[in-house]
Amino acid sequence: MTKPVWYGAAAVIAITAAAAAPSRAEEVNVAGLKAEVLTPMEVSEPRYEPWGTTTAAVKVIHGLSFQESDSGMTFSYSGATTHRFRTGGGFLWFDAALADLPAGAQLVGLELEGCDTNASQHASALLVRHASPAGGNTIVATVSSGDAATPGCAFFGGPANLPAGEFVNNTANNYFVRVELSAADATTSVGAVRLYYKLRVSPAPAVASFADVPTTNGFFRFVEALAASGITGGCGGGNFCPDTPVTRGQMAVFLATALGLHFPN
Repeated sequence: MTKPVWYGAAAVIAITAAAAAPSRAEEVNVAGLKAEVLTPMEVSEPRYEPWGTTTAAVKVIHGLSFQESDSGMTFSYSGATTHRFRTGGGFLWFDAALADLPAGAQLVGLELEGCDTNASQHASALLVRHASPAGGNTIVATVSSGDAATPGCAFFGGPANLPAGEFVNNTANNYFVRVELSAADATTSVGAVRLYYKLRVSPAPAVASFADVPTTNGFFRFVEALAASGITGGCGGGNFCPDTPVTRGQMAVFLATALGLHFPN
């Protein structure tokens, strides 16, 4: 849950909920790369507000959006569930791009919606970060149904299972999701992959933009983020006037500029 802390007329939200831990972890070799596998966990936190920095937004990739990673793979899908499954070929993997992640967002969770009714095979999802323009691939996280069980159709992973400190940098990296279906039949299938992320306010700069909001001011970071985004230029004379009331007209400028309003369809 979140707890509001008030400073005058502005509220700062403090995060008090700890991320839920996965039920267990094991190391497996996926596509020739070792990664930690997070197996099914209970989800107890609310889903999924797209605004603010305290709750997780979700990016959903439907199973039918995944492409085979090699032309030698054959695959099909279930008309009843719309799950995709592999039917043959030497490659086990399907890939989907993550092209529209918000810059600076913190990646917090990876979840596979899939089915596994095969006691010796698995369905897995990998979040991969690729260093641009021609760097290597890094597996950020993997979730899997496991090889030693038949969990059926379930959610594997969850909205709070990624390592801390993974932030979207679209200038230096690009991202994709890989699904591995080890059985060559409908006993392992993918319905969707969900990536959870939290929006952030950018870190504060070293030098203040406004004389009346120095680096020691409690609102410094947030005022600087507004200024850097072009939402405000201050009140004139190199000042921001942090204690001056905002008129409805000024509020309209702030909101319309921040949200990019409004073009007719």
